[in-house]
Amino acid sequence: DSGTVTVVGTLTASELQTAHNISINPASGFAYLTGANIANGGLVAIDLATDPANPTIVGTWSVRYLHDAELYSYTSGPMAGREIAYGFGEGSGLYVIDVTDKSNIFTVATKTYPNVTYAHYGALSADQKYLFVNDELDELQNANVTTTTTYVFDVQDPGNPQYLTFFTNGLASIDHNLRVIDNFLF
Repeated sequence: DSGTVTVVGTLTASELQTAHNISINPASGFAYLTGANIANGGLVAIDLATDPANPTIVGTWSVRYLHDAELYSYTSGPMAGREIAYGFGEGSGLYVIDVTDKSNIFTVATKTYPNVTYAHYGALSADQKYLFVNDELDELQNANVTTTTTYVFDVQDPGNPQYLTFFTNGLASIDHNLRVIDNFLF
């Protein structure tokens, strides 16, 4: 973009004032706010595709506060044709949320993991079989965890996620956001 950024549209909703994060699913054309001051801090679905100059809130999920979300539109497997949000939050572990129908967003499954404190973020493996989750506070608030720990879920069936294992890099630091690029986890 040669360093040029152009504002195409702005979402102005009187009730919406703050949000922690925004996750965008390019495959569906929707953005999702997490940690907003509306919808109990859950998911707020924003339509970016219909009229990019006029983004609009089209649905919410208010079951609980979510700190972050990872979105994916499945084209095969048990969730083929579905858009799924993997949500993370304090003391909650993993929430699997079906956001396909924005007027009927619902929880598909929940799953925890050992020593859950504050599920901060998660990233899907390149083949979408596994979800890697970072817990922001387990190293600080849980005596059982002393080094940076990443938790691994099998999400080949997102409706029935399975906690598999964890691994550590051996460093005593707080893990925060992670990213998958090809076969590497950063």
